[in-house]
Amino acid sequence: MESTENTISYDHRSKPPKAELTELLVGKSIIEVDIEEKLILLSDGTELTIEPNEAECCDGEFALTVLQGAENAITSVKLKDRFDGKRASRQQDVFELFVYTEGVRHAQKLVEVAGHEGQGYYGSGFRIHVSKP
Repeated sequence: MESTENTISYDHRSKPPKAELTELLVGKSIIEVDIEEKLILLSDGTELTIEPNEAECCDGEFALTVLQGAENAITSVKLKDRFDGKRASRQQDVFELFVYTEGVRHAQKLVEVAGHEGQGYYGSGFRIHVSKP
């Protein structure tokens, strides 16, 4: 059997991918997190590899600052970005992915990527490479 692959992008230029991530995550649980490989393994065998935006210059460089799992089955997805939209600002732009799980009332942060878009030429945010068995 062949696996299927696709990529989900999350940056301030595109519509937040809540529907895609909800379809991908809800009803599953996280069985493994590999920080070194930037990988989340779901209970159905789906692998999510987080790729922060990389730039050739100082602007547009983003880093993975949080990658962690959550116990129990995922029931909902929440996305949050802190992008101030001011090109001259030195405040970090932050993109976050949260999940709600069975039996837990508060959202749990799975992924946080932070950096500075700068002039916007080199991009921002992150991509999630999805590989389904």
